[in-house]
Amino acid sequence: MRFLDYLYYRLYLLNLNTSMKDVAEYGAFINLVVVLCLNFIVICGNFGINLLLIAPAKIFSLIFCGGLMVLFYYIYVKSKRYTRIIEKYKKETQRGKLIGNVIIVTYIILSIFCLLVF
Repeated sequence: MRFLDYLYYRLYLLNLNTSMKDVAEYGAFINLVVVLCLNFIVICGNFGINLLLIAPAKIFSLIFCGGLMVLFYYIYVKSKRYTRIIEKYKKETQRGKLIGNVIIVTYIILSIFCLLVF
């Protein structure tokens, strides 16, 4: 869960630097759901599971991604957990921020790359 919290924090900071700064907490959990859905699709593809044979894409999106969105809304936004996460990582050193940024950017790029390759 620490990785998800840190990923949420980094996505939150990213949203603060865009036009979504007023609703950065919402944008961060939506971005988090998108990345996790991409990872789930890649993992299923690696195990030979064709999600489109199980359910049409719209139903999959509605059930799985929508379910994750509702779950993460309650975990991060509704419970105000995002404020505790921000306070926890606010004291991060510059070196820690740099390492964290590299890890998160690599994770997101690999997620997208794996979706395209597999």
